[in-house]
Amino acid sequence: MPKTSLSVKPSSSKTSLIAYHWLFHSNLSSSSNVSFKDISLFSFNSVYSEQLPHEKLEIIKQYSLSETTAMIGDGINDAPSLSIASVGISIVGSTGVAIQSSDVVLLNKNNLTQLTTAFKISKHTYLTIKQNLFWAFAYNIVAIPIAAMGYLNPMLGALFMAFSDVIVVGNSIRLKYKKLD
Repeated sequence: MPKTSLSVKPSSSKTSLIAYHWLFHSNLSSSSNVSFKDISLFSFNSVYSEQLPHEKLEIIKQYSLSETTAMIGDGINDAPSLSIASVGISIVGSTGVAIQSSDVVLLNKNNLTQLTTAFKISKHTYLTIKQNLFWAFAYNIVAIPIAAMGYLNPMLGALFMAFSDVIVVGNSIRLKYKKLD
């Protein structure tokens, strides 16, 4: 079993939203500017750092079987682990392979609060996608049978379809102005 180089107690007041176990690249964990307190939205049971590439893969594979995992890395040797983790996170200035293998790229390597912001944005984006799908399917479930029976003028049908598209686009634009909780 790989060693745990840092053990962090989970916060009792916060619920764990992404992962219980985090795997960090050694340069990130040794940085004096990086603090796990910066990402208080998440609670941790354990944090792994300073692992060899094959140990990183082993840890991610082990936890991926039963949990959502996240890996933060910035080097070529982190790329395989970044790609198999549920969420691969690299930082600005990482190697091209690490950036291509990750799902999220942080633009400030000393500010982990970007993780909570990225999580909140993704949560709101997912909600908006579900709302847009509901509106599009609801419109089509109602309008297509009415049009097929001949009760809806094709010009009105085209107008309503354009209106439906405007609502979907407008709902998506709301993300830009949405306040993150």
